[in-house]
Amino acid sequence: MIFHTFGDKKKKAVIFIHGLLTPWQIWKKSIEHFEKNYFVIVPELDSHTEQEKSSFQSVEKEAKQIKDFVIKNCDGKIFMLCGLSMGGRIAATTAALSDIDVENLVLDGAPLFPLPKLMINIMAKNYIGIIRKSKKRNPKVLKNFTKYFMPENFLDAFLKIADNIEEDSLNKILSEVFVPFEFKKYDSVKKIFFMHGTKSNEILAKKSAVKMKEINPQTEIKSYEGYAHAQLACFESEKWLMEVSEWLKNKRMRSDWRYGNVLCGFRKGKEKTRGHSRAFGRTYDGKRKSFFARGSLQKIFERLHGLHVQQKKQNARRIRHKTDGI
Repeated sequence: MIFHTFGDKKKKAVIFIHGLLTPWQIWKKSIEHFEKNYFVIVPELDSHTEQEKSSFQSVEKEAKQIKDFVIKNCDGKIFMLCGLSMGGRIAATTAALSDIDVENLVLDGAPLFPLPKLMINIMAKNYIGIIRKSKKRNPKVLKNFTKYFMPENFLDAFLKIADNIEEDSLNKILSEVFVPFEFKKYDSVKKIFFMHGTKSNEILAKKSAVKMKEINPQTEIKSYEGYAHAQLACFESEKWLMEVSEWLKNKRMRSDWRYGNVLCGFRKGKEKTRGHSRAFGRTYDGKRKSFFARGSLQKIFERLHGLHVQQKKQNARRIRHKTDGI
């Protein structure tokens, strides 16, 4: 495995894991966006290295290599871990390991349910056929690549993978990825965003998303109507980036709102520990966003509380004045 890094190492870490037969460069747009404020890590998975041959052993070994790198370079902390397809399986496995802390987990089309052995064998035969023809630069295969697999600008990187990948590694990947996944109950602080399309090749991802939410209720699922497996990330990378960025933004705003409810609530001059003021709890655009950020809310409540106390003092003075007149 080879690690490509971008941005300041002192900042929070963001990791992007590519899918099967997908080059690491697929994350180019995401790298350019996140390297400004984060330390971006993009692994080149085993059997997908472009400059030299390497062999895939297991999902667990890939996850352990990522874990060891994070412990050594990021104190074991990951702000966001993203995985596409097979990379999603590796990301979910990595997030469940001990000694590292993953704050946000993004899974796109992650296969966390098993496939029948017959299906795996059929897939292996098809993939091996594609690899053999790609090594020979078969025109039909190359044309279908840009039409169905990913944009033409990634073709050169794909061909480097095809030239180096071994058929034994390909068989091992399929037999390792499409086996039962041990779903774990994560800490509720760990937020999960599960993305998938609605075409037939996303049935496994859809089942996986539902199960993940069943085990971890904090999981947010979003399906993309009419999209095939990994289509959004591969062919519309800017939209994929926008979706993930928006999810992160909304997650922070919801967190700020809940924090504001506890610290800034009031009732008759006393701090309120639960609930929120209906007047300030509205949402807009059909999304759970508060009208006010935490700091603004606090100022509003402090101002209202001050007016409330001032009004009580004025009422007390009026009562004393009337009493003195009697």
